[in-house]
Amino acid sequence: MLRAAAANKGLDMSDAFESYAGRGRDANLGIMQKGRFNAAMTDMFKRLAADQQSLRTICRAYGTGDPDPREPGGYMQVQYKQFALDFDDVRLPSFRGPDVDALGPLLPALQQLRLFATKQKLDLTDAFEEAAGKGRDAQLGIMAKNRFRAAMGAMFKGECGFEVLNGICRAYGTGDKDPRDPSGASMKVLFKEFALDFDNMQPPAVNEPSPEAELMASLRQMRLFAQDKRLDLTDFFESYAGKGREAQLGLMPKNRFQAAVCDIFKGMTVPMRVLDLIATTYGAGDADPREPGEYLKVQWKKFAVDFDRIDVPPEKARQPFSQDMVDALSDLKGEAVRRKLDMTNCFESYAGGGVDYNLGVMQKGRFCSALAVLFPSISLSDALLRRICAAYPAGDPDQSPAGGTMKVQWRQFAIDFDESIPEPWHAGKAPPPRSL
Repeated sequence: MLRAAAANKGLDMSDAFESYAGRGRDANLGIMQKGRFNAAMTDMFKRLAADQQSLRTICRAYGTGDPDPREPGGYMQVQYKQFALDFDDVRLPSFRGPDVDALGPLLPALQQLRLFATKQKLDLTDAFEEAAGKGRDAQLGIMAKNRFRAAMGAMFKGECGFEVLNGICRAYGTGDKDPRDPSGASMKVLFKEFALDFDNMQPPAVNEPSPEAELMASLRQMRLFAQDKRLDLTDFFESYAGKGREAQLGLMPKNRFQAAVCDIFKGMTVPMRVLDLIATTYGAGDADPREPGEYLKVQWKKFAVDFDRIDVPPEKARQPFSQDMVDALSDLKGEAVRRKLDMTNCFESYAGGGVDYNLGVMQKGRFCSALAVLFPSISLSDALLRRICAAYPAGDPDQSPAGGTMKVQWRQFAIDFDESIPEPWHAGKAPPPRSL
């Protein structure tokens, strides 16, 4: 019991007695007056103040020097150094749980829990250390049964059934029997032995797709979404990267990268597993202490370049404009050629600044006004403006009767207009005079 108490307090008796021994010849010989030895032991182990018989037994076993006239069979001094060496060599009792093979019916349920722990990246040895608290039982790897059950419920969130918990408590029980439990389970559980056995257990094999194939399948779906929405990830990530050395190197903190991806692909569900696979594949910097095998930063620029290079099947690729849209914009193209307008440069003066400018988006009302100012000689119908805005949506939904979204991707529209709309046969000619 004294050795367990010393281990609980982290006491090294050889070092502890040095502060009580003082200096001189006796201290060098490892000898101490019996009264001082008793005081030191009582100070280190408070319970010995009420257990003088144990102290007398120790003093007689390690006594030296002149006999003590007040205590027959005792001595005036104690070999404290020898006692400390022998005390530190005493081995604590080992508490062993059952063999894993002996768990019988519990084994399949434990393997399913092991699979859940692997997916959630749970380490039971570390998790139980926080729940165990401090004290002698915690040092010995023992925990009260009700605390063990509460800890298991918090870690496995309902995955661990009542019968499985009872079986674990019976298999790894220790201490006095629980009078309230008819199955004969004990009041305490060997949590450390259970955690070690559990962490060493192999989870059942699951036929899951390889991470590379799963990631590529998800990225192709994201690429189709990006093509439909005309997203350029390199431009989008620029606004999230900020400034500084890391932004120049194309690096970004992992949490900011994952938030940026969710914001860019708004309207599409990107599973957390896909975000983790991307962060792992393009990880950089220091290792993440909370996620073994992952990193604290992500190479966003490399990911954006690789993403933009993903091939889209021809039958699923969306053309910038349908033929009826090309016909509708033909007059605008002819006017732009005649006046030598570069739409990208023209919209720059209306775009303003800030995050929206970096993303190439603009409020829908401002976009329509800009088109009306750029083409004053052409009557732009509301139906045509709605079609253009619907083809380049951005931002939150518009709750007004007009519908659509609150913003328009002006930069992508300008690029497609300059590159994809063919010049009409009358391009460059002055418009016919209006009849009076």
